[in-house]
Amino acid sequence: MSTVAPSERDIIEVMSRYALAADAKDYALMRSLFFDDATVAMQFDSEFLDGQGVHFSDPDSFIQFVRETAVEYRASQHSLSNPLIEYVGETASLRLNLIATAFYKDPELPETTLYGFYEVSIKQSVKRWKIKTLKFTSIGSKGCQSNAGVVSQRMADIEEDFLNRDQKDKATFKAPPFVPRRVLKDLGTGKLEGDRYFSHEFMQQEWEKVWKKTWHFVMKVSELDQPGAFYTHELGKESFLFVRGSDDQIRGFYNVCRHRGNRLCQVEEGVLNTFTCPYHGWKWNDDGSLKQVADPQFFRQFDEGIPEEELGLVPVKVDVWEGWLWFNMDRDSCSLRDYLGPIGEHLETYHFEDCTVLDYQTFEWNANWKHAWDAFNESYHFAELHPNMVNIGEGHDVPIELYGIHSRMLNFNRTVSEVLEDRSSWTELRRRFMLSEAALGPSPDPEAAQKSAIEIDGKPIDAKDMHRYEIDYRRSIEGESHLPFTEMNDEQLVHQYHYSFFPGVTFTQSADGGAIFRYRPHPSDPGRCFYDLLIFANLPPGMEAPERPEHQLHRYDDGIDYVKVLENSFDPAYSKVVGEDASNMPTLQAGCQSDSFQGSILGDQEVRLRHFHQMIDGFIDGSISTHNLPSQDAYMEPEV
Repeated sequence: MSTVAPSERDIIEVMSRYALAADAKDYALMRSLFFDDATVAMQFDSEFLDGQGVHFSDPDSFIQFVRETAVEYRASQHSLSNPLIEYVGETASLRLNLIATAFYKDPELPETTLYGFYEVSIKQSVKRWKIKTLKFTSIGSKGCQSNAGVVSQRMADIEEDFLNRDQKDKATFKAPPFVPRRVLKDLGTGKLEGDRYFSHEFMQQEWEKVWKKTWHFVMKVSELDQPGAFYTHELGKESFLFVRGSDDQIRGFYNVCRHRGNRLCQVEEGVLNTFTCPYHGWKWNDDGSLKQVADPQFFRQFDEGIPEEELGLVPVKVDVWEGWLWFNMDRDSCSLRDYLGPIGEHLETYHFEDCTVLDYQTFEWNANWKHAWDAFNESYHFAELHPNMVNIGEGHDVPIELYGIHSRMLNFNRTVSEVLEDRSSWTELRRRFMLSEAALGPSPDPEAAQKSAIEIDGKPIDAKDMHRYEIDYRRSIEGESHLPFTEMNDEQLVHQYHYSFFPGVTFTQSADGGAIFRYRPHPSDPGRCFYDLLIFANLPPGMEAPERPEHQLHRYDDGIDYVKVLENSFDPAYSKVVGEDASNMPTLQAGCQSDSFQGSILGDQEVRLRHFHQMIDGFIDGSISTHNLPSQDAYMEPEV
């Protein structure tokens, strides 16, 4: 048989997959891997087998030979002498054990699996061939799988750099670091149907089973800063009224007049102690109780008296987390803190209550709300769609974690993506985003930001390594800064912590500020949605907040200049990113309705999307509810 010998990398990856599948006792996965890797395995053994007079013309004949050998090997109580065992001794013995187990589900899986035998070889090859693989972990019957059945875990170049730093975190922080990566459980590889983005029936199921049953982000609670201060908010077909009562308690209500169903409060915000319907003049107090029925003598229903308790504004459940107001239409739901879970505690290190909202704008896009959610919860698209982003950060291959119904990922700042050949030079864009007094302190060289080469402490540095210097600087001033550096791990000091809370809000956070993305369904059209963008910062003490631009609704059909809309709060490079994501919305909505479209094919860097849509399906079919939430580690293997 004449074949091209596989590379050591091929061999090691085959061995690694078998090893972890065996440790997991995942028979189906082992069978699948065996067939998938048959060609490589045949090439691996071909040189010796040819010398023994055993020849195979194709992988199928090789598969049959190994299966028959494995059966005979089991039947002979592991004492069979054959060319394979003579060739590699214990390795072949273990391999035949695993193959027999995979096909015949023999419960006696050997304690010493391929992992133990190949451990040294794997680690050496990882280093020699620069295979981007985290350490393999043997964890017995609980198994160790990763998404889509791929058991090796990649890491971006920047992760290796991060792990190899001289100075590393030694403390324990509320927000656990992403590096080294957690191993995710297998969520499958099935396609995502297109009709979930345009079906009116699916839209109605989402409304009844998801939106009406879960917690939703509203606003900064400090904006309800006095008795009578109110704020209105729309979600789907509903409008809600949030108000700080005369008793200083914050309440939420459906913004609907109990008389004829008119929208009660028709402005976005203000201060009132009485809410009067502009149609007939019925009135309610700021605690939601009925104050007055206009001309009650016209209502025979009230001859025995007005049922004031029955006619109060219909309440919704409200709660406050870290200075942000949330609500739930389901009065029997779990508490907000139980809903957010430990992943919510991670973000408490940013002290949101001290942050100032700098801008809040709403965009109506011609696409289903899930297209917007999908776009902002994977960064696999950065290299193609966002040329600016790959010049100032790494989002191409990033750590992802799934916590119950929520998820998070890490985007790396102050670096240059490995998708670019030139990661060293200092372009104007890189200088603008990576060099600042806030990041590195006052520069002794006032012209540093204009120079083509950058030095720190007399040492030239590459643009891709800037994040490391910023971490060191911020750690050095942690006791002096108004920012809570002492509560943050090294990643948080510079990189972007990107958290999404099911179903409709994303916090993307750096040490000194961040943004909130909120995704809202259209009241009636599954082909439209609202994308809210809130930008906020933790300003230094004594610094006066700039005047916030007026909140406006910007419609795609009217044409939107994102740089102009966000000129007072976002760098133009970031504003263009929003516009670039928006540009895909109508084409995605149109394409998913094509008769030719057979469903989305999601890769491992899009696993947050797969998880998110599975959570939607879980709420719709009733397997998930706020009183039956998946555990926080339901979709991740235990940390080792």
